[in-house]
Amino acid sequence: MPSRKHMTKTVVSLVYEKMKIQIMNDVAKADFLSFTTDGWTTHHNIISTYSLTAHWINSEFNSMIAVLQLKKMTGSHTGVKISKFLKGSLNEWKISTNKVYFVLSDNAANMKLAIKEAGLEKNSLSYVIHTLQLCINDKLFKQQTIVNDLIAKARKIGTHFHHSLPSMDMLHEIQDVVTRWNSTFYMLERNQKCNASKLTEDQWLLAETLILVLKHFVAATLEMNENRASVSQIVPFIVSMEAYLAYASEKTGFSAINKNLNIPTVLDPRFKLSYVISDEEKETIKTNILEPK
Repeated sequence: MPSRKHMTKTVVSLVYEKMKIQIMNDVAKADFLSFTTDGWTTHHNIISTYSLTAHWINSEFNSMIAVLQLKKMTGSHTGVKISKFLKGSLNEWKISTNKVYFVLSDNAANMKLAIKEAGLEKNSLSYVIHTLQLCINDKLFKQQTIVNDLIAKARKIGTHFHHSLPSMDMLHEIQDVVTRWNSTFYMLERNQKCNASKLTEDQWLLAETLILVLKHFVAATLEMNENRASVSQIVPFIVSMEAYLAYASEKTGFSAINKNLNIPTVLDPRFKLSYVISDEEKETIKTNILEPK
């Protein structure tokens, strides 16, 4: 029976090197690659890590995904430090920046600086769902006093449920969490179903309205967060959300949105030119498709 030391020092290392060579060969065959990158902090041992995941289409037109790097990050997570991680990862995997199509990240200032310092700014794209959640939190939950008061009052019930096991069973995970998408919607919905919070009549009406509004954002979030989601869905997603909120205007279209999204959306057979406004935009997009990147 192999010892633990033999398994961790020898066997695992051999398996890792074999897998790395295989993935490196697959990555080398790809014409273009897109990347997702983010950081996490584990709660049980307070270790921070950053990851870099590659996404590409192989010769058989299959969607491929590989986590290239997961590195422990100590100290402050500055843009310069994250930039070194990104550049070092690309160099280790022998990936030229000319092959980078998109780099998907959150909206944090340090991440934006890191991508800029790594020379990938023109290829950067923010998480659309993360942006959506920031907008909801900032414009709806924080700036609207009556909404903020309602949510604060609804949160108070969480203290009671976290100190009562029977109550926890009746209303599991009612409390919302800032970093957990859609959690405020679920909190309000469960409050409504269980009549858990002592709200005024006006606050109950407001809660019902918020639930109705947020329900559409929840559906959109779940759809855009699926494994098969594509950047081609971003423009239709933004336009449909604006239309739902009655904020759509004649300027809404490709001209107001990241230019890198034009080609993926037009090439998606579900959308084609549906979200292109002018003939001039149509010609520009067609030209960009026919010309090399």
